[in-house]
Amino acid sequence: PTLGLTRLDYRQYYITWTPAPSATDYILYEDTEPSFDAPTLHLLTPPATDKLFAKLPAEDGIYYYHLKATNADGSSRYSNLVSVTVPIPALAYHAPLAATSNITVQVRFNPAGSITDSWRTAAITPNLWGGWDWGYAWIPPELVNTPYTIQARAVDSLGNTGPMDTVTFTLDNNAYLVYLPIVYRRWPPVPYGPTLSLSTPDASRNFVASWTYSGATPVSTYTLQEGSNDAFSADIVNYYPGSASSQSITGKGPGLYYYHVRGHNSYGPGDWSASQYVILPPTLNAISNASQSPSFVVSWSASRNSPSHILEEATTINFTNTITYTSPVISYTVSGRPGGVYYYRVRSVYGALSSPNSNIVSTTVTTGYYDDFDNPNTGWEVRRYDDDSYDVQYLNGSLYTLEFGSRDFLVASPMVAAPALPYTITAKVMILDEKVDDRVYEPTISSFGLIFGGNGGAPCPADRYTPMNEGCLSHYYRLMMIWGTVAPSSFDWGLKRIDYHEPDDGQGGGGGGAGRGVDLDTGTASGLAIDGWNEWRVKVTATGIKVYVKMGDTFTLLGQSNDATYVNDPYFGVFMSSKEGRVGYKWDWYIVQP
Repeated sequence: PTLGLTRLDYRQYYITWTPAPSATDYILYEDTEPSFDAPTLHLLTPPATDKLFAKLPAEDGIYYYHLKATNADGSSRYSNLVSVTVPIPALAYHAPLAATSNITVQVRFNPAGSITDSWRTAAITPNLWGGWDWGYAWIPPELVNTPYTIQARAVDSLGNTGPMDTVTFTLDNNAYLVYLPIVYRRWPPVPYGPTLSLSTPDASRNFVASWTYSGATPVSTYTLQEGSNDAFSADIVNYYPGSASSQSITGKGPGLYYYHVRGHNSYGPGDWSASQYVILPPTLNAISNASQSPSFVVSWSASRNSPSHILEEATTINFTNTITYTSPVISYTVSGRPGGVYYYRVRSVYGALSSPNSNIVSTTVTTGYYDDFDNPNTGWEVRRYDDDSYDVQYLNGSLYTLEFGSRDFLVASPMVAAPALPYTITAKVMILDEKVDDRVYEPTISSFGLIFGGNGGAPCPADRYTPMNEGCLSHYYRLMMIWGTVAPSSFDWGLKRIDYHEPDDGQGGGGGGAGRGVDLDTGTASGLAIDGWNEWRVKVTATGIKVYVKMGDTFTLLGQSNDATYVNDPYFGVFMSSKEGRVGYKWDWYIVQP
C-alpha cells in the first residue's frame, strides 16, 4: 500500500493508505526513529484505510510511519515512509501578528478586477488547535455570469496585517422561467400489486393463500398464480377466485411451490405481488421389517423438484440424539443396527431452503433373530430340495414343513444373517399328526433338524440338478434328529458338516442333490415327548459347536465338535426328510441370540 498524511490541527492527524484488495489485516508501524528499532504496532482490519492520531503536549516530537498488508499467504513489503512533526511549526505569515494581540479578520466583496468595497470585520471564533474560524454573510446582487472576488486578511490590535487570501468565482443568481411537461404517475390506472401471505399447511398439506389490497386504483377480480420457481417459468397453475381475497389450496404433493397474485380492472391486469413460497413435506412410508432385522429400507414419497433429502434417525421420538443422512433418492438402506427402537423423519432440500419434517415412523430391531411364525410374511421358504413334493406353510401360529413323497428332503430358511459369533439357535418343534390340505400327516420314519453356518448364492432355491458348490446353502452344518428307528421315546441325533450337495446327472444317476460331508458327533436322546413339543439348541462359537436338548426345565449337553470350517457363514434354517409316506413337522418358534 501507499501511505499518506492528513493534518487536522497542530496535534491531530490521520495516517492514510491505499487499500490492498486481498488483505485481511494491516499492520501500521510507529516510531520516533526512522530505523524503527522499537516500533509501536497498530493492527487495523479492512475496510479501514486510515487511523487518527491525537498527541498530547508531553508527546511532542517527530513520528515516523510505514505499513504492511497481510493475509493467510503472508505479508506485503513495507509501504513508503512518512513522518510528522508535533506540534505544527508556527507559520511564517503569523510572524507580523503580536502573539498577545486580539485578532480580527477583515473581508471584502468586489467585482473581479476592481476594488469598490471597503474592508469589513468578520466574526471570529477561536478553535481547539489555536487558530480561528470566521464567517461573514452578504446578500449578493441579482447578476448573470458576473465574476467576483472575495478577499480576507487577519489584523492584530496593533494594526499589523497578515497575508491576504483571494477567491474568485462567477455569480449567477438571476431568475429563470422553466417549462416542465406534465407526467402522469400511472397510466393506464391498472391495480397496484397486492400484499400476499400463505397460511401454515395442515397435516394434509392444505393451506390458504390470502391477500390485501390498498392501492388507489380499483380492483374487479384477482388471479393467483402458482409455479415451481420464483421466475414463474415452469409448472404454472392459475386460480381465479373472482373478487375474493383468498384461495384454498388442496391436493398438492410434496414439493416447493411459489405463488403471486395480481388484480384486474377495466384497464387490464395490474402488477404482481411479491412472491411467497411454501414447501410441503414428504410422507415417510411405513417400514417393512416384520422380522425386526438390523437391516431394512426407509423410503418416502417423492418431492417435486427436490435435488436431495435429509433423513434423520434417532433412538428417541423427540429426536434428541439424531443421526443425519443425505440422500439424492427417495430411500435409504439402513444396516447393522443393534437392538432397540429406531425413529425416522425426512425433509426435502432445495438449495438453501428445506421443507418441514415429515411424519415420524419407527421400527424395532431385535438383538438377534426371533420368529414365532404369527406373521406369515417373515420370509421362510424352501431354499434347497430334491424334488417338488414338499410344502411350507404358516398355519395356526406355526411353520409347517411338509413332505408327501418318498425319500425326499428340503431345507427352509428366511435367509437372514445370524448375529456375530458367538450365537445360540433354539427352536421348538414337534412331529405332525394331523390333516393339512386334505392330506393326512402322521408319525413315521423321518428326520428333522437345524442348519446353520450356511452360505448365500444363486440359484436360490437350488434343486437336485444344481451343480456342486453352486446355489444358496451349498454348505452348512446340520443337526439332524431321526425318529422311528429307536425306542419310541428316543431320537437318534447327528451333527454333520455338509460340504456340498451331490447333483443328479439327469440320467437317474448321481446323488439326487443329497448333502455330503463329515460326521462330527452322534448320539441318542432319550425320554423325550415323541408326540409333543421338544426344544433343541446349538451354540456356535469361533472354536466349535455344542448340541443341547431340553430335559424338563433345563438344557442338557448332548455332544460337541471343535470343527469351525463354516461358523462364520451367517445363514440358518431347518431341515427335514422323509423315508415313506406323508411326514410333517410343526415349528412353534425359532430364536437366534448373541
